[in-house]
Amino acid sequence: MIRYLAVALALALPALGGCPDCESDPTALMVDFERCDGLCGMTAGGEGQVWIGETIHPAEHGLYLEGAASAAGPITATVDVARAPELRVTTSCPTGALAWLDPVAGGYRLRITLPDGPAAPWTGDFRRITVPWPATPPDPLAIVELVVTGQSGQCVIDEIGVSYPEGC
Repeated sequence: MIRYLAVALALALPALGGCPDCESDPTALMVDFERCDGLCGMTAGGEGQVWIGETIHPAEHGLYLEGAASAAGPITATVDVARAPELRVTTSCPTGALAWLDPVAGGYRLRITLPDGPAAPWTGDFRRITVPWPATPPDPLAIVELVVTGQSGQCVIDEIGVSYPEGC
């Protein structure tokens, strides 16, 4: 009986004490182009077209860039780098899309460059690009701006997110 009580306490104590990382939201940033008007606060530029449109079905949306277009706008994310987050971009571009962080006043700019080339028939598939963190990032790190640049093809950005590993 005492052995069973000891095992039960050993399993229950971590749950009672909690872990701040386990109870916090595992997502620091989610830009999914779903619940916004127009271009979701972004400004279009360049010589191509930019629009928010349906992706895999009418309830799913993404940021489309066609031709030498660009879209830029403010975003807000404060990232706890010590928690080993993942910064990712989900796109329809089969290859060649690049994403990185540039330092700017007040934090970092997330830059995404879509590949050059003709628009390939979209098969409905997306791929995830993991964005590397700066070599010596401040902690916390602030992402304050998003800039997406197209070239001559057409791609859609389905989502941009920062998430933390789940669990303690």
